[in-house]
Amino acid sequence: MKVHNRLSSWEYIPVADRGLDEKDQTVFVLKGLPYDLYNKIMSDATPKLRMPISAMQKAAESQEIDASTEMELNPGTRYIREFDILSAGIVTVKNLIDAETGEAVEYKDTWPDNKKKEWFASWLPADLRVEIADAITRGSSLSKEELGN
Repeated sequence: MKVHNRLSSWEYIPVADRGLDEKDQTVFVLKGLPYDLYNKIMSDATPKLRMPISAMQKAAESQEIDASTEMELNPGTRYIREFDILSAGIVTVKNLIDAETGEAVEYKDTWPDNKKKEWFASWLPADLRVEIADAITRGSSLSKEELGN
């Protein structure tokens, strides 16, 4: 059996930057989540199965069913876990530029939690925080090939 170290780091380019020239892309260096944190996040999640009504008809006709599974967290838990995921999973950030000064925005994974929280709130829009947290969580359970950045 060949396995991949899910705690190793990899580079992630946000969806919004993927069409840009390489020199203009922001790159987040991410790493997988520690086992206890990953399990805590998964135990907080409530799975939901979404199936269109047409799938019920297909099931009755014994055809294939198209369904998807979602994980949903209550809002309070979601924000706590989002911070936990970002804090544990972001190693560094390259080419994140302050729009006002044109200077690179620094991030260090060794900062204390209160400084990380301030940084996440200051520099990462909510949709990007969710995207990065999702990438870290997927990276904790999928191989680099399965991630397909």
